[in-house]
Amino acid sequence: SGPFSVDSHSCTTAEILVPAVTRGRFTLSTITIWTIYPLGLFRARCHIRVSKVYIVYPKPIGTLQWPPLENHEEEASEGFYARGGDDFVGVRPWRPGESMHHIDWKAVARGRPLSIKEFTGGGTEQLWFDWYQLGGMETRLSQLAKWVLEAAQEGREFGLRMPNRAIPMDSSPGHTTKCLETLAVFRVEP
Repeated sequence: SGPFSVDSHSCTTAEILVPAVTRGRFTLSTITIWTIYPLGLFRARCHIRVSKVYIVYPKPIGTLQWPPLENHEEEASEGFYARGGDDFVGVRPWRPGESMHHIDWKAVARGRPLSIKEFTGGGTEQLWFDWYQLGGMETRLSQLAKWVLEAAQEGREFGLRMPNRAIPMDSSPGHTTKCLETLAVFRVEP
């Protein structure tokens, strides 16, 4: 951050912004604080050891809609829910690009926002964000990061498939962090 001043015999708190050049693990080892007080003739300097490791996520950008849901018949007996069955289980917010077939039109007529009806059924439909559905290294990582954050914001259960690992379906905050860290540290193996 820029310069700031501290009155004599007082304390102040300042925010230090450190730009990250690339995604991945970033180690901050020392911070240097210096002053030219009182007349600008001398400079006093102090080095503070920090030794802290940060994870820099990919920038969450992209214009693509979520991939289509995958149907998994074998998990139907485990109590998962999906669209396409017979028993109504609730509604969720509609996303641009989704079919208008399952919209709750009665709620729309009452002035509510667009939402999709969901039903239990004979199989489960799962949301998987897959590395192989996209092209370009950093473009892929940015789009996947955006999808992960959007799904987390909506409280959706999702999984992440990468070339070196698959992170199973979940919707917890810890799952979101795990997915973003996986994207941040990903390197193509030669």
